[in-house]
Amino acid sequence: MTGTVLALVGATGSTAITFVLPGFFYFYMTKPIQYDNHDGDDHSEDGDDHGVDVGCYHRWLRIAALLFGVMGLILMPICLVGIFI
Repeated sequence: MTGTVLALVGATGSTAITFVLPGFFYFYMTKPIQYDNHDGDDHSEDGDDHGVDVGCYHRWLRIAALLFGVMGLILMPICLVGIFI
């Protein structure tokens, strides 16, 4: 009985701590970057951004974090079912 309880706690707790919480925390704690590009500004204060579109990179990080959290939500029931099979 104790082994089953520890397995259930491990399947839910470790999946939540490893996948769900970091992904959703990053997604909700970062805001989308909005640039006003009507004046031709290159989005950097010193004028040297090395061709990197920070807004696009940040948007992809937010999408990846959201997918990471969703993957954890999908993986959690699979781990729970795997305990009883």
